[in-house]
Amino acid sequence: GYHRLPDKTREAFTPDGWFRTGDLGRFDGEWLLITGRVKELIVTPGGENIQPESVERVFCRHPFIEEFALLERDGRLVGLVLPNPAEIRRAGMDDIPRAIRLAVTKINAELPSYQRITDFAVTRDPLPRTRLGKLRRHELPRHYEDAKSGKALTRGPIALEQMAESDRLLLQHPVSRQVWNWLAKRFPDQHLTPDTSLRLDLGIDSLGWLELTVDIQRLAGVELSEEAVASIETVRDLLKAVQTAPASQRVRSWEHPEAILTTDELARLRPHRGIWRVVYHLTALLDHLLMHGLYRIRVTGLENLPRGQCILAPNHVSFLDPFTLAAVLPIDFLEKTCWTGWTGIAFTNPVFRLFSRIARVLPIDPEKEVLKSLAFALAALQYGNNLVIFPEGQRSPSGELLPLRPGLGLLTAKYPVPIVPIHIEGTFAAWPVGKKLPKLGLPISITFAPPVDPKPIIEADPKTAANRITRTIADRLAAMARKSG
Repeated sequence: GYHRLPDKTREAFTPDGWFRTGDLGRFDGEWLLITGRVKELIVTPGGENIQPESVERVFCRHPFIEEFALLERDGRLVGLVLPNPAEIRRAGMDDIPRAIRLAVTKINAELPSYQRITDFAVTRDPLPRTRLGKLRRHELPRHYEDAKSGKALTRGPIALEQMAESDRLLLQHPVSRQVWNWLAKRFPDQHLTPDTSLRLDLGIDSLGWLELTVDIQRLAGVELSEEAVASIETVRDLLKAVQTAPASQRVRSWEHPEAILTTDELARLRPHRGIWRVVYHLTALLDHLLMHGLYRIRVTGLENLPRGQCILAPNHVSFLDPFTLAAVLPIDFLEKTCWTGWTGIAFTNPVFRLFSRIARVLPIDPEKEVLKSLAFALAALQYGNNLVIFPEGQRSPSGELLPLRPGLGLLTAKYPVPIVPIHIEGTFAAWPVGKKLPKLGLPISITFAPPVDPKPIIEADPKTAANRITRTIADRLAAMARKSG
């Protein structure tokens, strides 16, 4: 019994001396199956008994949910959710609360009505647990209220004692601890946990990774490959990656393409010769005939094309955009032009890869291979080519202009050539995102605006030039869209 606590002893033991463990169970043949704990049992206002663990297991099976705790508040079932930002990101979603709400709605529909939750709170802290991994259920109400009110999102890094044992072990590695401390200093106003999403919570976009990987090279002396970076979603992923990353020989920079690109990749940047040039001209002629034959194309402002080297920056709403633009460019200009093409489409099979090689399309992946993508674009300019960049980085699913990625500004701040904003109208109606086949015979218009010279922007303030160039082009494209609409 309990030493000098007779009341507790009487509560814990039956009159005939059996210890009340507090476990709930049932017999299955000769076996006793433990199904839960009496003190954890939730009794609903309707008299239904619910073991939280059984419901929690159902919620935790959803990929968007890392941890889940069921609790009762004011006679209602509610949930405390730690999301899985990596899975949410892989599903193409950025809004974590919305993603969790979709997951909860789906799971609720699969549960009996008396086990469905009526509300939930999203926390970015790991749920409180004992050293054996059991939930500290008496602490859950406070964590739930803090998450609902936003108090849980305190500034700075989470305390080590609040971390799971596996995360504390992770930080015993000197390189991981060094990177963790550096992140805490770099993002002092952010709530930092191992589950913090580098992209969704800290705002590190594709180009932000360039700065991050270079800083880690200088700080910890390790080099993260682009393959490793592509698999990193959370701070925990980063801490694991730096443990196994090879020692860095030197800091790589996209500003020196010859150190990043292979000989074969650099060969893509030279104009076609011989039979390849003949094939190129035939391909361009076929594109011209098809696009002008299938659609009513109207061109405005073609005289705004500079006589020298330049970058073309069109909006992007359809698969038809590059084919339409190529069909209206003069052949002597087109022959000196490289195009940026997403590897997820332009290089997915041998036929597409051959066409991309003929059309001088550069393999660009703004998410997974940022360093090589920027190096390819810079090298194309250094080799004297014109360059077509779709600065939104993807087709707009709505037809509206998307926020521009910073690559265009970063590139022209380093290699300042005129940028021609281009507005394409009509291709969205002909072949929008999500449609398998295009509509034929529709009108398409292409408007070339006067070129933007980035040099005065750079001279005014070199440090902010990249962002201001990007904003300038975004403003021009938005103005052209408003005028056409």
